[in-house]
Amino acid sequence: MHEFPIYKAVENFLLRRLPRPWPKALLVSLSGGVDSRVLCTILCDLKRRGLFPHAEGAPTVIAAAHIDYGN
Repeated sequence: MHEFPIYKAVENFLLRRLPRPWPKALLVSLSGGVDSRVLCTILCDLKRRGLFPHAEGAPTVIAAAHIDYGN
């Protein structure tokens, strides 16, 4: 999966934009659409590959939140 351009784009964005040390948690807005599910999949794979160790050495928690707007 990590050879896909979207994967590399997300990885490069995070490497450029996230502060160091890595945050203890990342929260992803999960709409249920393809884009948010792909982003969650990429983030989980990056975590599995060891990209997100935070200052205390434990991996960053990746959480998803879904808001039901009732529409």
